[in-house]
Amino acid sequence: MRNGIFYKPSINDLEAQIFGIVTKSTPQKNTGILTTCTRREWAILKNKLEQISSTNGSLLKLIQNAAFVVNLDQAGDDSPIEQFLHGGKFATNRWFDCTLQLIINDDGDFGICYEHSVCEGIPVVQLAAEIKRAIIQNPTKEKYYYGNSPLEPLSFRTSHELDLLVSRQIENHRVQQERLDLNVFKFEKFGKTFIKKQNMSPDAFLQVALQCAYHRIYCRLPCSYESGSIRRFRDGRVDNIRASTIPALQLCRHLSEFYSRGDCKSSLSTNSMDYLRKAVRFQTSITQQAITGKGLDNHLLALLNTLKEVSLPIPELFTDNSFKTFNHFELSTSQIPTISRDIYMCYGPVVPDGYGCSYNPQKDCIVFCISSYKDCDATSSERFRRALAESLETLMDICNQFNSKRSNSADKEDIRKDVFGKTPRRVRCNSQVDDLDQLALETRRSTFKRAQTEDKFRL
Repeated sequence: MRNGIFYKPSINDLEAQIFGIVTKSTPQKNTGILTTCTRREWAILKNKLEQISSTNGSLLKLIQNAAFVVNLDQAGDDSPIEQFLHGGKFATNRWFDCTLQLIINDDGDFGICYEHSVCEGIPVVQLAAEIKRAIIQNPTKEKYYYGNSPLEPLSFRTSHELDLLVSRQIENHRVQQERLDLNVFKFEKFGKTFIKKQNMSPDAFLQVALQCAYHRIYCRLPCSYESGSIRRFRDGRVDNIRASTIPALQLCRHLSEFYSRGDCKSSLSTNSMDYLRKAVRFQTSITQQAITGKGLDNHLLALLNTLKEVSLPIPELFTDNSFKTFNHFELSTSQIPTISRDIYMCYGPVVPDGYGCSYNPQKDCIVFCISSYKDCDATSSERFRRALAESLETLMDICNQFNSKRSNSADKEDIRKDVFGKTPRRVRCNSQVDDLDQLALETRRSTFKRAQTEDKFRL
């Protein structure tokens, strides 16, 4: 896809045809912008395209049956991550009604845009890692051999009504792009290696840190979402791991007492590590429950849809305002690990007053992609980034103080070993020794008598 026009190149003459697509000057077609409409609107517009011409129906079928779409962009001034996420000024060179779009521009920036309802993010970033590895292992050739296979452009036929809708949707999508506030944050003071040394799960630790960051801003925990895979079950997809727990709230309230004092590092108490361990262990526990089919969300959703299908009365549980709050995810998160810190995935918030936050834990750093909406005064990606950095540093201080006290105790034990030659054992007084000897003697006598009795029964 180039300048909004589709091509179907031949594998046998791929280099020559891609070169021809990139160098050939073609007029811009903006039909692809219609795929940025809502699903219902796009379904109506798709039917209109099919009714205009049979050629449109054949092209739609060709796109639908394709494994992926390759988007060849021109060089631009937009941030590559935003260009890959929503298209930027090249949004007309996108077709969002497909599973996978492989995007590359004239500057050599490469990215992937995929439709989330088909699969999770981990297989997609693994695909990106494989492509990057192949590019590094097979550097660009100095010379290309061009063929002569003909390549015809494929574009949709439109009507005056659709052209007006295209112009309107270009402006609507531009407004949506400007709403998004995206912040890529690399925390480099520690990574998953440090967390594992604390005998904690990196995912649970970071989920607790996200809760602390949100509480630091709003003095409450959010309704949060973390996708947990249930692929181990037949037809399984994901369930929700809810990180807004009572132990996490207790930790946040414990830390808020020290935030107000200014010097939080010197004010941390000796039981701060206990609060942290309880929150992380509980988060690990509910993660195991969710990925083993014991989560709440899928069961409630199945029950609600079943009641609707059989036309039974809907219980008050599903009509109460608390259930709406229960599903208003102010913090949408997911761990998307990769082998490289330069590969990461981002997405937007799922509610107008919420945050989207993916995280990629590396050995020595953690990469976060934080998003929010600029037109919401209650949220700010930069403010959440600062709160997250401060929360991570605070949790690091808790672990370091605990490790320092533990190492001091170990040093004292080593000193005792040096003085006494070995660790001194606790010595009892003479009366205790006599009592123990008497108890041992009576035990031996009772054992001997029992053995004699058993021998008599055998005879």
